[in-house]
Amino acid sequence: MTADEAQRDEQARLLVDWLGDAPAADGVVVVGDFNAEPDEPTYARMRAAGFRSAFSEANQTEPEVTWPSGLLASGDGH
Repeated sequence: MTADEAQRDEQARLLVDWLGDAPAADGVVVVGDFNAEPDEPTYARMRAAGFRSAFSEANQTEPEVTWPSGLLASGDGH
């Protein structure tokens, strides 16, 4: 595991722990990207906590990466 992977995994651990201490709810949605590949420990930690990937649910597969492609919506780079 690289240093970056370890840092992302620790951040996911903190997030899962924080969510575990939150008041009970009918559903919990975590949004954002992990800046990680789906085979990294960060992803596995979230799955083990019971979270599902919306991308996988919709497409029956995961993307190669979980961060933006770098494509820009506007032509001015912003």
